[in-house]
Amino acid sequence: MIFMILAVANATAQNPYVLFEGSTQTYKVDLHGTNAYAWAVYNIGDYNNVITNDNSVYEVIAGENTNEISIKWKVGGDYALVVDESDGSCQNMKALRVQVISGSPQIAFNTIESDDCYDGVNELIIPVGILKNTTDALPEGNYEVTINYSVQIGAVITNYSKTFTYADVGIDGEVNLSVEGIVEELDKTKEYTIWINSAIDGFNTPFNIVPGKGTHTRTIHQLPQTGTMVQQ
Repeated sequence: MIFMILAVANATAQNPYVLFEGSTQTYKVDLHGTNAYAWAVYNIGDYNNVITNDNSVYEVIAGENTNEISIKWKVGGDYALVVDESDGSCQNMKALRVQVISGSPQIAFNTIESDDCYDGVNELIIPVGILKNTTDALPEGNYEVTINYSVQIGAVITNYSKTFTYADVGIDGEVNLSVEGIVEELDKTKEYTIWINSAIDGFNTPFNIVPGKGTHTRTIHQLPQTGTMVQQ
């Protein structure tokens, strides 16, 4: 996702873009010939003291002196991202308000184990909680969310990825993860281990995996073999 910065008289008046600590985002303005671009970050309401790029509050990942910059936000706060464009004779300043939330979003399996008898249906759906914190659902503006997970059966581990939009979200931030790689067998009990490797929101924010809720165990029981029925 790339934000186009608009000219504003006062960044304080804007509705901020809300990100989490650890988010990496790209911002850009139109490129005009050989104009020079200088980027700076300020606390909202304090435009006399620029926050230096010292890797404590934020880090420039790429594009520091170009019309397009990538920034990793590291500390919660209410900031103004400002770009000064110059053609050598005149200057034009633009700003965008960015609000960074302390902490990280949370992700967890809502159940950590399940089992079923063989029914020939190779399907497993696990509810997953995608949360802003321990109780509140992730805001709509932070989607899409991508979950990277693994499925293990025996010694074989396979990695998968699934992306969810806000339309997929149910009550209390719950989405249904349809797990790939599940194969039932009539005459064999099988145990699968499914775990979340990582997840990111639409602003590239890494999720915290809730301790004890990042792994789900699925057992599929074989059917009893009754043999052939005969009359005695």
